[in-house]
Amino acid sequence: MLKKLFQIMLLSAVLCSLSACVVRAVRVNPAILKGQYYFDAGYYKSAMRQLMPAAIEGDPHAQYAVGYMYYYGYGVAQDTDMGYFWMRKSAARGFPLARVALSMIGKHEEKDEAAERHFEIKNEKLKAEGVGPRI
Repeated sequence: MLKKLFQIMLLSAVLCSLSACVVRAVRVNPAILKGQYYFDAGYYKSAMRQLMPAAIEGDPHAQYAVGYMYYYGYGVAQDTDMGYFWMRKSAARGFPLARVALSMIGKHEEKDEAAERHFEIKNEKLKAEGVGPRI
């Protein structure tokens, strides 16, 4: 009986300590929760005001959110370079969404560069034929 009680107490202690670890690991900065709320509600400028301080402090979730907002122009003038900057900071801190976004941006930029090169080559050929550039 005493052995069984000891096992139950030990199991309870382990479970309590594990739950405390989970609670600590899941803790989210309240500014990020507010920023997410404002973003979802369409209040992009308010979201940026909530998220920017956390991004500056180094929170990778906030850095990704700020980068996303700059990249697509939510609540700020669109600035893809600034968006890329913040997403890179977030990815460097291991935030998975930022890594995926950078991968997608890189592929998109490669396609844009290839299309631009194709356009330039075609215009050079037309110039050589005396037709002139097409815009």
